[in-house]
Amino acid sequence: MIANLVEIYIDSAWADLGTTQKTALLREFTVEFLTGLHPKFHGDSLMFTTYGEGYIDVMANFVLEGGSDADSLFDDMQAETSKAIRINIIGAQIGTGDTHSLQIDMFGRFEQVLPMDQEVDADNLHSAVFRVMYDTVGGSGLAVAVTTDVAAI
Repeated sequence: MIANLVEIYIDSAWADLGTTQKTALLREFTVEFLTGLHPKFHGDSLMFTTYGEGYIDVMANFVLEGGSDADSLFDDMQAETSKAIRINIIGAQIGTGDTHSLQIDMFGRFEQVLPMDQEVDADNLHSAVFRVMYDTVGGSGLAVAVTTDVAAI
């Protein structure tokens, strides 16, 4: 997703999540939720007969503007420092009330940060892969909040 209307916060702990906004850092991102469910094919049917359960996993991929903030994430990756990240997407106002929004809070570590992985219009861009893990101190690893006027999703 192109990140023009997205706010990103990167903090050291789950308790501090949402306090340190990083502006002019995020260019694009994807978040992938893996449920752990997978089909099992036993027998002569074209359809699966049962399913298996594996680990639930969440990964986020970021394209970041090169600079001191992106460089510090590279340093955090090398030091295996855990981070709490909030992605906040604000949409249009719903009538006279709230706005449409999606907030994804994640705790984990950067598995890969590639400095100057891309170059666009003479801007050096970093690519980063973030894996969500459980925060034993904060007691969470993932939280998602959606505000919308749609009755069923």
